[in-house]
Amino acid sequence: MPQRKLTKSYIHQPCDTPLEGNTVADYLDLAAELFPDRDALVFIKDGTRKTFAQLHRDVNDLAAGLLQFGLHCGDNVGIWAEENYQWLVTDFAVSTAGCTSVRFPVNSTPERLRHLLKKVNCKVLVIGSIHTNPVHILSEIIPSFEFYSEKVINCEGIPNLKHIISMSPTNHPSIIQLCDVINLGKNDKKEEILKEAKHATDSDSSYAIVFTSGSTGDRKAVALRHRRLQYAALQMEYQFGYTGEKRDSERIITNHVNDFTSGMHTMAESLMLTLGATVVFPHPNTTEGILDAVQREKCNLLNAFPMNLSEISNAIDISKYDVSSIVNVICTGGTVPLTILNKVAREMQCNIELIYSSLECAAIALNKSSIPLEDKISTYGSPAPYYEIKVTDLTTGRITPVGVPGQICVRSPFLLKEYVGDKELTTSAKSGEGWFRTGDSGKLDERGVLKVMGRTDDVIIKGGINIYPAEVEQIVCQNPKIKLHQVVGVPDEQFVNELCLCVVLHDSTTSTESELKDYFTGKLDDFRLPKYILFLKEFPMTETNKIKRNDLAKLAAKMLHLEK
Repeated sequence: MPQRKLTKSYIHQPCDTPLEGNTVADYLDLAAELFPDRDALVFIKDGTRKTFAQLHRDVNDLAAGLLQFGLHCGDNVGIWAEENYQWLVTDFAVSTAGCTSVRFPVNSTPERLRHLLKKVNCKVLVIGSIHTNPVHILSEIIPSFEFYSEKVINCEGIPNLKHIISMSPTNHPSIIQLCDVINLGKNDKKEEILKEAKHATDSDSSYAIVFTSGSTGDRKAVALRHRRLQYAALQMEYQFGYTGEKRDSERIITNHVNDFTSGMHTMAESLMLTLGATVVFPHPNTTEGILDAVQREKCNLLNAFPMNLSEISNAIDISKYDVSSIVNVICTGGTVPLTILNKVAREMQCNIELIYSSLECAAIALNKSSIPLEDKISTYGSPAPYYEIKVTDLTTGRITPVGVPGQICVRSPFLLKEYVGDKELTTSAKSGEGWFRTGDSGKLDERGVLKVMGRTDDVIIKGGINIYPAEVEQIVCQNPKIKLHQVVGVPDEQFVNELCLCVVLHDSTTSTESELKDYFTGKLDDFRLPKYILFLKEFPMTETNKIKRNDLAKLAAKMLHLEK
């Protein structure tokens, strides 16, 4: 925290730890040297358990094979497969070869995948065993693929795509087997080939392209730099005092709570590569599956979403699981009611941290572990190490005085490189001075503590007055009966827009509109009270458990017969 009180909404978090110029290959080399016999990955589903030495060997074999197969530094390689060890080896091998791994959502439809392939110009597509009839599916992407007989693909709609590689055995002349590419790399040329690739790659090169969840529109292709991998180590040092010296004696065992295509995976791989953490992949990927993985592997760092904490607090008998190994819980994706935070912290005897982050920026703001829980509920603390934060007026773009809401802007070495295939979007999001416009509304207080108030385009203008949904939602989230909540704007003849509160109740609980309106009494002024309250069984959600606010607003207007 700064000693002087702020007057303008700008703050910078300096850091004594030097920035590193390492790449995925550099970090993997170092991890294999320091922790050769330590588990790097554990997959609960099939029992796969691999050490850093094994991972390093498998990644280098495939990386060398890819380069001898015909890939060059800078090429994009798509991966469309289920999460397993093969997926991760392929992902790291592509990066080690100096190429960029494009992580396609596993549930993408063929039509959607065709669109994304063209957008990011993939030269190679690697598919997994989830596709029981890959030839049929690929024929929907590449016309007449079932009749192909050549190894090189020639598709007019996707001109850059040249090869299909399969992780599982497939009898088709145009599909190359991944095992054959791996064997191609096992020769005397491997070390020399990899050395050249490492020399041609630096920390500002792209190592992965990850797609946003699409909660407000079309999926954006976010290019991440190798430099991004250092952020989790800095976060652990700042929040928990976990310095580089501790990695030999205080091993981190963390769980992974989402599929490989999400931003959460970048946190897991960062901890693994930079700190030698063991990453545990639960099965099934539910809150119960996560707790079971914690019990089996004695995880001491738990990554979670607000829904996970809500289920632990209200719907799951935590006594069925031994979670005594948990020391810290990191929660991203939104605020959590204080009642839930206190209950989870008490029952699990652990420290809970709420993180303000995004796929484009990594961890933006966070609290130190010493901050009381009640102070974390409405704020996200100060900037993460090496981050600058400013709040700007939506109209003028100038920095606002402290306490005045505006758009949150971030500058950091760990920001996205670009939105691939969309120069206009990249230009509108990133300024020439390196500032990224998050699209989130928020404000800084005189201590430099950030409060996030929602998306700028979620601001509801009622009768000419800006109302931030978070103003209402921070009160709603204190109600123990409510599992999910969202305030959206719906059409109104008098004020143009009105507030509608949509809620999903916890199982076995009941409530009424009048009960919830009474709950707001004395907590909000009349102008900000929701005019409508809708009880739903579920919300429209993205694959990464984010609420599709735009879809929910349209649904609310339809249910209330208020469509424009």
